[in-house]
Amino acid sequence: QPGHLHLRVKCNGGDLRPPPPAPPAPSNLGPGEYPLRLPLSPAASSGTPTTTVRDLKSAVRTALGPGCRGRYLRLIVRGRLLAPDAAPVTNFGLTDADVVHAVVAPA
Repeated sequence: QPGHLHLRVKCNGGDLRPPPPAPPAPSNLGPGEYPLRLPLSPAASSGTPTTTVRDLKSAVRTALGPGCRGRYLRLIVRGRLLAPDAAPVTNFGLTDADVVHAVVAPA
């Protein structure tokens, strides 16, 4: 669907136990992966998506549940740290079905 990325989140959070994905879970999910649909917000003037790493982190925190509130969250895709938080996700070449590794640590 245009305007969205369909990602898979894999949580590496030690004691963090995210809720299981709501059925029906997509069949392409691996062990410990959770589906995430990320809306891409177009800029008012250019139409270029302006969804940021901060927006992605917020969506990941929501998907993983209350256990990751108040904890440090790093997102890694294809071995690359998604940073800084203000950067548009389009800077990282994310595509549908990418796996986002969510590393959750004490704050």
